[in-house]
Amino acid sequence: MVHRFVILCILGFMVVLSTTGCTARTGGSVMVEDAWARPGLAGGMSAAYFIIHNTTQQSDVLVGVAGPVASVIQLHRSVMDTNGIMKMEHTDVVEIPARSSVSFEPGGLHVMLVDLQQDLRGGQQFDLTLTFQNYGDMTIPVEVKEEG
Repeated sequence: MVHRFVILCILGFMVVLSTTGCTARTGGSVMVEDAWARPGLAGGMSAAYFIIHNTTQQSDVLVGVAGPVASVIQLHRSVMDTNGIMKMEHTDVVEIPARSSVSFEPGGLHVMLVDLQQDLRGGQQFDLTLTFQNYGDMTIPVEVKEEG
């Protein structure tokens, strides 16, 4: 009798999981590695960098970044203008193709941290929450250091 009850509980749990969207993450996942940020002073700016790996069978889109470390947190990319001058431009989203990786690095894609709410010193750590269109929210630890 106890054995049958355990089996029924397991089956019920599996039904709940399959109807709550958990199966959307099967066949791969979205992972972030090597998250780091440059040091900065309260009231100033910094930038955060990392690598996003999408091992799923479908593209996803990074649609936002949030955290308590700065008043304004935006996705940016560095681009060369027609005069050969590198400038930053805000971007609302970043596509993460299926079965590939996208690097956020100096001179390319990055997360701008504007109006820092605290000093960021080497060795410290803070959290950022990345919001993906399909995968949802992912909170990652970011280490403050001079260079990645």
